[in-house]
Amino acid sequence: MEPGLSTTTTFKKWRMRFSLRDLFVITTLAAIGAYWWSVLPTTLAKQFITAIQQEQYDAADRMFPTAEDRFLAELYKQANRFEVEALLEPKDQNNNWPSSRVIALRITYGTWNHASTYSVRIHVTRSGLGKPAYEFDVYSITIASIVH
Repeated sequence: MEPGLSTTTTFKKWRMRFSLRDLFVITTLAAIGAYWWSVLPTTLAKQFITAIQQEQYDAADRMFPTAEDRFLAELYKQANRFEVEALLEPKDQNNNWPSSRVIALRITYGTWNHASTYSVRIHVTRSGLGKPAYEFDVYSITIASIVH
């Protein structure tokens, strides 16, 4: 055996090593995850409501994931009278980690002498707008009968 070689093997203890770069990457990923989880539904809902307030019904319809859920632009084109009120409902206080929001629409459409009003509720999640839930039986007004 040669004089400089040792017969025993030394084991190095592995210590966890952190760098500022690793800390930056972990913090960035945590921020993206928090945004995706809680802020994204609110952002999507506000974009939808802004499109409606600016009467950009085609843009609002394109936010629905499927073509069968799109209804605003078609109603707007068919009706002589078309009014939409959009409201972002408050977050549920019982849920500490809200991952969805609800948009309430009140739509009045029809002709100048007869209009129907109904409500639509849309759930917004991280994956986008959900299927609209219609409530058709709010009320119907015939303007001609009120005038006479």
